Parts: sequence; C-alpha cells; structure tokens
Amino acid sequence: MYKNSLNPIETTKLYGLDKYFLFYHNLYKIGKFPKISLISGKKGLGKFTMINHLMNAFFDEKNYSFNEHLISKDSLFNESILSNKNQNVNYIKNNEGQRLKIEDIRNLKKIIQKSTLNNLPRFFVFDDVETISLNCANALLKIIEEPTRNNFFILINNEQSNLLETLSSRCIETKIFINESERLSSIRNLINLYDLHPLVNYKETKITPGNFFKFNIICKENKIDDSLNYISKINLLLELYKKSKDYTFINLAKFFTEIKYYKLSLNNIEQIMKIENIKNETIRNINNFVLYNLNIKTIINVISSQFDHVK
Repeated sequence: MYKNSLNPIETTKLYGLDKYFLFYHNLYKIGKFPKISLISGKKGLGKFTMINHLMNAFFDEKNYSFNEHLISKDSLFNESILSNKNQNVNYIKNNEGQRLKIEDIRNLKKIIQKSTLNNLPRFFVFDDVETISLNCANALLKIIEEPTRNNFFILINNEQSNLLETLSSRCIETKIFINESERLSSIRNLINLYDLHPLVNYKETKITPGNFFKFNIICKENKIDDSLNYISKINLLLELYKKSKDYTFINLAKFFTEIKYYKLSLNNIEQIMKIENIKNETIRNINNFVLYNLNIKTIINVISSQFDHVK
C-alpha cells in the first residue's frame, strides 16, 4: 500500500530542509532548544522527516551520518516511535480514522510524569496538530504549560485548518519554506530513488514533494491517468476514501479539482470569476462529503452539474 512506501520514520534521505535541520541541531548543541516548538508549512514539505533526522542526531550522534541514518523502531504510545536506545522520542499522529482522544492525552500525561531512565531530554512530536479536536487541544495546552525540566514538545502544523490560537501562542514558531528549485530537485530525487513514472503533474503545479509521492503511488495503484476524465477520477477517489477513511484520497481529489478549474480558467478568461466560484463550491462539496458522510452518487451528480456550466 502506498502509505508504507515513504514512511518518514524510515526515510534515510533529507532533501531541501538542510538549513532547518542545522538550525535546530545547533540550538540543541548549545542548550537553547525551545521547550515548545511549532513547525509550520504545507503538508508534504518533509517537516516530519526532518524532525526524525534531528531525533536520530540528538540520540545517536556518534553513529549519525547526515542524510543516511535509519532509525530502528519500537512502539509505545499509539503510533509513538522510540529511538533504539531509550524512551526519549515519542511520535504522536492524529490521522483521519485514528483521531486523538481525551483519554490519549491523559495517557500522555502519565508518560510525562514518569522520569526517563537515562535522564536525557525527552521529546513529544505531534504531527497534524492543527487537526486535533478543541477538547484535545485544550487538554494538550494544559500539559505543555506545566513546567518540566527534561520534556520538550514539537508541534507540526501542516496548515490544513486553523490552529487554536491559545496553543500557537505558547510556541516558538518556525515557518518552513522551500523555493521552486528545491521543490523540483526534491521531487526529481524521489523519482530517481523510487524509479517512478510521473503520473501527477509536478512541473506546472506547486505540489509538495511528499504529496507528489503519495499522489503518484495512488494513481499507479488505481490506474488513474489521463485516460480518465475529471468526474471519473473524483468518483473513484471518493469510493477509495469511503473504503479506507484515508484523507489522502480527498486531498488528491482536491488537487485534481484545482488543476481542472485552473486549466478551464486559462481557456475562458472572460469567465474566470465564475470558474473560481464553481471550483470553490466543488471543493466545499468534497469537504461536505467527508464531514457529513454523504452519498457518493449525490455528490458526483452535484459536482457534474456544476462542471457542466463551464466545460
């Protein structure tokens, strides 16, 4: 399955984020690493991978070779991953279909209250922190506000929704960017490394390297290519989401929608505002499909009727 093809925990290469790695690595070496860090940027830039490389460097410095280290795994807390030496690194994901619950936050508090055997710093890395529920965000806020000597929190914000302001205000934030040259170079490296045949347009879009890889694998596994029209692609992706509850299928549906309506606007300059409104309405309908568990046929009919007005 595609999601196991590029696991950030098992990614041995770091592309495009070297300067951010070195920035945080230097802060750690001089004892200035923030107690609560917020790392923000588009999903798929490699933020989680960069943090994983940092954790390897922090706790296995003598064996760490930049861009070439592979962490061993052991489970602790839900999908938490520990370094191979100790219980100093905990990764906590908040995925579609496996949302964090209040009970999870309470369990986390129990872990934090226990000291580590080696007295080294302990890190809790939250991915997709912007998607956690309001109750969980408030519970997490109470935990990170409690002063502790050896516990550090790293919150990864993939900017998929608005992050609770009271949570972000407690953090020292770093915004992650890559320029166009770095984006293209990272994607080409992935293509070469995994011997990919590009099925997703990455040259004429701003797709991030991580999303390119995931979307390309989905397209390959499900035979999604230019032989399928837009509506057929959306229908198939909604069906795949319905079966798996994996939000990546929804993100790919939105990606195809952005591309389709962008191309339509290029050929219909005089209708550009109308096309933009229909595109936004289509994306809203896709979101509603997820939010309200709507019938696929109903949503496809609505999207098709909107599409008919401009194609």
